[in-house]
Amino acid sequence: SNCAIALYDPERQVSVLAVDYLAGEGIRRFPLEVSFADFAHVLRQLQRGQLCQLSNFHHPCWPNHDRYTLIIAPICDKRDLTAQHEELLVLGNICGSRPPGQIFTEREQQLIQRVAGQCAIAIRQARLYQTIQRQVQQLQELNQLKDEFLHMVSHEMRTPLTNMKLAIGFLSKANLTERERRYFQILEMETNRELELINDLLELQALESGNKVLRLTCLSPQEWIPNLCEPFRLRAAQQGQQFQVEWDPDLWLLCTDESLLSRVVSELLNNACKYTPTGESIYLSVSQANSNGRPGWLITVRNTGVEIPAEALPRLFEKFYRLPQLDCRNAGGTGLGLSLVQKAVELLQGSLRVESHSRQVMVQMWCPHQGSLSETPSKA
Repeated sequence: SNCAIALYDPERQVSVLAVDYLAGEGIRRFPLEVSFADFAHVLRQLQRGQLCQLSNFHHPCWPNHDRYTLIIAPICDKRDLTAQHEELLVLGNICGSRPPGQIFTEREQQLIQRVAGQCAIAIRQARLYQTIQRQVQQLQELNQLKDEFLHMVSHEMRTPLTNMKLAIGFLSKANLTERERRYFQILEMETNRELELINDLLELQALESGNKVLRLTCLSPQEWIPNLCEPFRLRAAQQGQQFQVEWDPDLWLLCTDESLLSRVVSELLNNACKYTPTGESIYLSVSQANSNGRPGWLITVRNTGVEIPAEALPRLFEKFYRLPQLDCRNAGGTGLGLSLVQKAVELLQGSLRVESHSRQVMVQMWCPHQGSLSETPSKA
């Protein structure tokens, strides 16, 4: 005739009615708290995981019934304290009643215990979800604080370094001795390295925070590829490397963020120039490719004379991860370049693949056309 579920509040030492069902009236919710001290003798039995049955019982929660038979099942969760000892954590109870003189059959007792078990699972899952939500919120707040800190510190450091670089440029034009000029070169190199680190941190922060907005333009391969490659062609020639570029003459125009795509390809070519030994080759190829019916460009950067260890491949895109043993020119770096590449490719909705074997490294990037799927990009 009656059923109620109560949850325990150990800190306040009270049992709080969660929901009450009365035959003929349906589900009711109203605030009711009962001190643990008021049912201490029953509570002790429930805390041992045992079922309680009471007869000729009166409870203020059900004023329409002066006396009745009551059954109470504990809602228990198990906590493993050690391998030998297991403690029951009683979350609350579920109780049912019927008129005095009637009893609950063994089947009904089993039923209410099964319902109590299901309640325990639901409560555990709900509380676990709440805990995870709180932890996620805390992590988001910490991540936001980290981003704000990096942004503030990077800006504060970039201003004096920019002024230092300007002053170094003026001073380097003075009549200097060979020894002074060497010191100025070291100073200029280290200043540029710090500026590069700060700029990379700011760029990475913008990509990770989601504040980077794509600025879409249509790229013509005949214009974009030669302009992008010319500095690397000169650099390769100075370092005694062979630099080859090829692209499909039927390549479509590509609608994408030119600045972001240029940053990605420049970083890949920069790594190729940095790690390729003298006398070896660097290749850049651009071809038309489709993925899941979506058109785009497949951009491949390949260099010879060097091989990335198999155990290092999974870590290539980690922040600050470097392979100094492959840096034959001791060019150094921030270790953020490939992390930037990965985040930028994600923002461009593309994909990235790296292979290394037979003393060569190949990086392939697929960059999709950013128009609608029903829109076909025109030929260059």
